Amino acid sequence: MRWRPLGRRSLTGAVIAALMTTGLIPLAVTSSARAATAPVDSDRAKAAAVVNLALGRPATAGGSNGPYTAGNVTDGTQASYWEGPAGSFPQWVQVDLGATRTVDEVVLKLPAAWESRNQTLSLQASTDGSTFRTLEASTGRAFNPAQANTVPVGLASPAEARYVRVHITGNTGWNAAQLSELEVYGDDGGTTPPPTGTNLARNKPVEATSSVHNFVAANATDDSTSTYWEAAGPSLRPHRQARGRRRRRRRGGQAQPGPGVGGQDPEHPGAGP
Repeated sequence: MRWRPLGRRSLTGAVIAALMTTGLIPLAVTSSARAATAPVDSDRAKAAAVVNLALGRPATAGGSNGPYTAGNVTDGTQASYWEGPAGSFPQWVQVDLGATRTVDEVVLKLPAAWESRNQTLSLQASTDGSTFRTLEASTGRAFNPAQANTVPVGLASPAEARYVRVHITGNTGWNAAQLSELEVYGDDGGTTPPPTGTNLARNKPVEATSSVHNFVAANATDDSTSTYWEAAGPSLRPHRQARGRRRRRRRGGQAQPGPGVGGQDPEHPGAGP
C-alpha cells in the first residue's frame, strides 16, 4: 500500500487528540466553550420569537372621532392614531388577535413627537369578545416624548386572551382618549392559517418609489376602495400644449385650453396648474 501524507486538517486533529489523551488539553475546556455559545444562541432565538401579535389585526372601539379610527392602532405606524369622541369618557379600543394567545406584555404608543401627557387606563382581556377580565388595574400611564411616547406594560402573569382592550377614563393632554399603537406580545401559538378570503395586506406597512399629493402608498392597503395610491410620472402638460398649438393652426384662431392647461386637473381638483 502506498503511503499518503496526512493533510493539514487531519494532522491538526491528530495533534489535538494526542494532547487531550495526555491531559494537556482538558476536556472541560471544550465543554465550557460549547456552554459559552449556548446563551448567545438562546438570546438569538428569543429575539427572533418576539412578534407583535396585534400587527395588522382587526381593531374596534367604543367610538371614534372622524378619521381617527380604531384601525390605526394596529397599522404599524406610530404617526397615525385612534381618538375617541371629544369630551366623552370612558372610551375603549381593542384588537382581535384571531385566536386565543398567551399574552405577557402590552405596549402602548402615541405619536412620538406629541407633548407629554398622562392617560388613566386599564388593560382588559377576553377569549370570546363579550366577557372581559382585568389584566392590569386602572392607573395613570405617562406618555413622554423622551421615551418616544412608548409605554410598555408587563403583565404580572401570562394571560390567555384573544381580545385585548385598553379602557381609558382620562387624558391630561387632550379632552379625548387617544392611542397610536396597541402592540401585544406573547406566545404566537404557531402559525394559524387565516380564514379564506382574508386580505393579508390589510393595514400592513407599505412603501412606494413616489406619490402625488395625498395619494400616498398607505392608501393601497387601507381596505378602502375610495382612496388610492398614484405614482409621480412625467408631466402631461407638454403633450396638452402641443395639442393646443395644433388646434390653433387648424382653426386659424386662438386655441381653447384643454383639461389641465390653465385650469385644474380633472382627476385632482384643487391641485392647480
